[in-house]
Formats: sequence, structure tokens, C-alpha cells
Amino acid sequence: MIYFLIVTLGFAAINQVNAAIDTTAQDIALLPTYCHAKMGHEAPEAAALWRQNMGHENWIHLHHYCGGLIELNRYYRGTTGRQKADLGNSVKEFKYVLDRWTPDFYLRSEAHLNRGRAYKYMRQDGQAFADFQKARELDPRLAPASLELADLYVKLGKKNEAITILKSAIGLNPDTKSLRRRYTELGGDVKALPVPVPPATEGATPPETPRQQDAPPSNDAPSKHESTAVSTDAEKPPVQLVEPKIGSPNNPYCRFCPD
Repeated sequence: MIYFLIVTLGFAAINQVNAAIDTTAQDIALLPTYCHAKMGHEAPEAAALWRQNMGHENWIHLHHYCGGLIELNRYYRGTTGRQKADLGNSVKEFKYVLDRWTPDFYLRSEAHLNRGRAYKYMRQDGQAFADFQKARELDPRLAPASLELADLYVKLGKKNEAITILKSAIGLNPDTKSLRRRYTELGGDVKALPVPVPPATEGATPPETPRQQDAPPSNDAPSKHESTAVSTDAEKPPVQLVEPKIGSPNNPYCRFCPD
């Protein structure tokens, strides 16, 4: 009975948040699966599993992170006519969770990455630089953080530093095409890079991979949606929200082309 009451009150609070930011179906569709559960679009059992996975002290603030993603995605879509306000709201929401989440929570790197992006679009490069560095420090395998940091170095006229960052990131993510493409564009020595791992042949036993942080520790967790978050590689461990990847081998300037 107590558990049911807590869940009920939790959904009531989330519904108030939803009403406050006036979310739409399109806003929700772009969010990670855990946001669907947090914002009342999954069964209570799914929310309970996510709470267990994230820890109650992190779960109770998660809707602010989801709100930050909504505001940032609205800026990307450019459909509200208030992009400056969208960015300001996203910064506030990401700051809220970063001030309250536990130091070891796996989504902190994603929150820094996405707040850094908001700062970048607000042309506050100093704050963006600090957030991208922190995101990379918390999760060195978070490829978008390295890409963003490298691009800021290029903007500052420090191309060699950008190449060094990308080379280090490729060492941890040898198969990430976006890192290799940007490294090549900046004139990095391709021969100095590690060789990508070839795709597994049919019938071969795939190597073990770590459990994805974007799913609670249960194969039975109900989910109506696959995560399409505009939050980065957070669904490798961990993901969360990413800006759409930029460029393709045939058109490196196409923002919405796949890798």
C-alpha cells in the first residue's frame, strides 16, 4: 500500500511537470526510454525498475534532465520561435540535476555534454569548454564529448590540440566513424590510428559486452518505445541525449545524415 501511494504521488508530480512545460507527443518520442518511464508513459513496474537501476536519490530528479533534453531538442528542431529561451531553460534543467545527482551517477557525463551544447549555441564558449572537458573526464568513451571539445579547440585556432584529443578518443573507440572522419578532416595521421575491429562473421561467437546502462537490470522490463534520444551515446553505457550526428562520407556538412 505504501509503495502504491509513493508511485501514485510520483506520477501526479510528473504530470504537473509535463503540464508546466507543455510537452507534445513529438517531444516525448525523442526522449530516452527512462524518460518515458519517469514522465508517466510506461507502466509503474517499469518506473520501479528504473528507480532500482539509478538509485532513488537520482531517480527523483530525473524529470528535470528529461525536461532539459526536451528544451534542447526543441532548439534543434527550431520550431518554437523561442530558441534562445529553449537554450536557457535547458541549461537550468541540466544544472538542477548536476547540483543534486550523486557524484558517481552514470548520466552525469551526459548532462555535462548536453549543457555544454546549450552553452555552445548560446556562444558561451568558456562554459561549454568546461562542460565538454568534464563530460570527457567522467566518461572518456563518450565520443560526442571529444568531438565537441575538438571543435572548440579548432575554433580557438588550436588544431593540434584537437587532433590529439581525437586520437585519444579513437584509441578508446576505434570503430567510431565520426571520430575517424573528423580526425582525417583535420589532417591527422591515419597511419597512427588503431585498426578498426572487423565485423563478426556469421556464426562467430560475439564478444561479451558490458550491460547497457540505458536498460534496467531485467529482461522483463516493459517498454513501449525504443530510445531515440537526441542525447548522445548515452545508451551505450550510459546515453543519454545527443545532438544529431553531423556529416556522412559523401556529405560532411549534412547535419542529419547518418554516420
